[in-house]
Amino acid sequence: MVEFISKSQDFLLKCARVWAVMRKPSKDELKITAQASGLGLLIVGLLGFLVSVVVRLLTVGRIF
Repeated sequence: MVEFISKSQDFLLKCARVWAVMRKPSKDELKITAQASGLGLLIVGLLGFLVSVVVRLLTVGRIF
């Protein structure tokens, strides 16, 4: 029980530290983050599509 309380206190102290340094992102930071996320989604989607096309081409004529 003492270990649980100690770990809980440690977690709450870490949360308080994070809360103290948090700030609202500027418009430029938000724009860059959105662009990077969108580019990542586009790349992952494109890779998934390409894998799907390759699998379909390899299995043409085969019956599962």
